[in-house]
Formats: sequence, structure tokens, C-alpha cells
Amino acid sequence: MEPPVQPCLLNQSLHFDQTTYPTYTEVFVLNRDRLYRKGDVLTVKVVARDKEGRPKTYGGDFFRVRLVSSDRSLQASSAGHVTDHCNGTYTVQFPLYWVGGVSIKIQLVHPSEAVKVLQRLRQIPNKRVFYCKFEDQKTNSKSKQQCFSSNNPSLPPHRQCDFSQPEANGTWICEKPEKLPCSAITKCQWYYKGITRVLGFVSEAEKKLSKKPYLETELDVDPKEPIRVLETELPTPEHLPACTGNTRESGASLGHWSGKVWKSAVCNVRVFTKEDIRQCLANKTVYMQGDSTIRQWCERLQKVVPLHNDDRTMDSDGLPIFSLRLTRTLLVNNTFSNKQHVQRCPGYFLFLTKPKN
Repeated sequence: MEPPVQPCLLNQSLHFDQTTYPTYTEVFVLNRDRLYRKGDVLTVKVVARDKEGRPKTYGGDFFRVRLVSSDRSLQASSAGHVTDHCNGTYTVQFPLYWVGGVSIKIQLVHPSEAVKVLQRLRQIPNKRVFYCKFEDQKTNSKSKQQCFSSNNPSLPPHRQCDFSQPEANGTWICEKPEKLPCSAITKCQWYYKGITRVLGFVSEAEKKLSKKPYLETELDVDPKEPIRVLETELPTPEHLPACTGNTRESGASLGHWSGKVWKSAVCNVRVFTKEDIRQCLANKTVYMQGDSTIRQWCERLQKVVPLHNDDRTMDSDGLPIFSLRLTRTLLVNNTFSNKQHVQRCPGYFLFLTKPKN
């Protein structure tokens, strides 16, 4: 997950002796003794402190905040909203969507010092090394060429195979093989040993920020006991207007998970049956690009909709990259962050995917 850019951190210099330390960072509920009902907002304050217990004077820490049901049978959870006051303190607000006990979960994903390092690294072009294979099965000719996820000024245009997709803000340029056309590209992969090049951009002090206790550490919350939420008279989802296609405009993203069903707080989310999904995706081309989370969505989709796996497009772990359901011409292309894949489907497209830089 990419840390959000905090305005109060943009011009802030690094102070490693003031790095946020999870053990001493305080998290406590405001107005803890009040009576909470469904529909209220639970407010939490976070005071960041360094390893010496001193309060920080600037913000930019990256927190992941959740509210979960203490009753496991409910399987309910929701995200909170963090306000960075740019002085080392944060306010977290949790809308209360369900009745029963709720527990607060706040995780320090990255301290502000690590966020600054990550922001700097993201601006370095072509810091990772990729290679792509070009192959002609008729002549059995093969070639392995280096590829770049950003423009490479040292590579002249006549020596480039440019697979970039400006409409997707994706750049992918490979060195052109001497005896094979660009269309002969078959598969690309991140050169994992090239990680030493990335580490060369990071100091020893900065490397410590990517390890425990500074990485993804749960904070102690006061109080530790669940907070009880009582019932109230609010409109049920059935009486809310239907959500529109644009989740941001409709507010459909405001809500909580109840079991495996998303319940919006402002509109009624349509729940699709398996047949609804089949009808909706029939004769459609679906692109899925991302990391392991997208991979899970792809695997879930294949369980819901019968798909045919093409053995030619398996990745190094033997998992499908590309699936085609011929009976309803449903095409699903799934790609992952650390690998680069090209797949031709006659009559459809030549699609090149771009991993995260």
C-alpha cells in the first residue's frame, strides 16, 4: 500500500532521533464514558512519541485504522478517518454502523520518516531491473532484453520496442532484439537480484525504518475493553436510495463489512447473484491489474464464473495469468505487480501489463 502524501510533510526534513516509536505512542478514546448508539461517531486521539517518549512536533505518520466487532459471529468491520494536525497529534473518527461491542485497531504502517524515504524512492526512474523474452517458435529464435518502466534517454528510438499505454499512464519500453520483431515478446519478469540496486539508494539508518518495530505495528489502545454500541432509530439499507455506478459520488464507499457483504451507510448496494455476474460480464473484456489482492479477486471470480485456464499463460508459481471462457466469450486478464506478461488472444487484443515501479 502506498502511503498518502501529507501536505504537512512535504517540506519537513528527516529527524531519525524523533522517529515515531509504537511502544510510547498514545492512543485513547475521547468521551469514553458517554453512551454510544448506532449512527454516532467514536473519536480517538493519537499522540505520536519517539523512542525516548518525547512527543513529536510534526506529522506525516501513516496509520491504518479499523473498527471491528468484538462478537466474532457478526464479522463486522469498518475503516476510520484520520486527521493529521501536523504537530504529532492525530484525530481518528469512527462512524458506528452496527450494534454490539466494537474494538479499535490502529496500526502504525510507516512513521513519517519512512514515508519521506518512500516518496523519494518513488521519484527515481528505472530503479528496478526487468527482462523480457522474445521468441519465434517457427525458427526457434530467442532473445532476452532489458526493459524499463520509465523513459530511458540512453536508448535511441530505433532500438526501442515501445509497449507504453498512455491512456493507462503506463510506460514499458524494451531494448529491441537484433533478429526478432517487437511482436515476438512472450513474457517479462522482475530480476530479483536487482534489489541490491534499489537498496543502494537507501542509507543504513533508513533501512531500519522498514523493519519492526517501525513497520506495521499495532498500537495499544486505551481502553482495551470493547465499547458497547446501542440500537437507535436509523433508516435501514432497504429504505435508502440505490447506489449509482460512481461510488465516490454516491457515497457507496462509506459503510462497513458485515460478514462478506458490504453495507453502505448512504445508499443501498446491489448484491449480485452468480447469474447476475455471468450476465453482466458476458461478451466483455475484463482487465485486472495489481498485486496479490487483485490476484485473490481473480481467483474468487474464477470460482463464481466458470473459466477455462490457458496453460500457456501460467506464471512461475503455476497459477493462471489469463483465463478465457469460450461459451460466453468472457475474457479475464489478470496481472501481478512483480511480473510482466504479454498475452495474445486471436480476434481480441495484444495486451501488455505494467507492474508497479
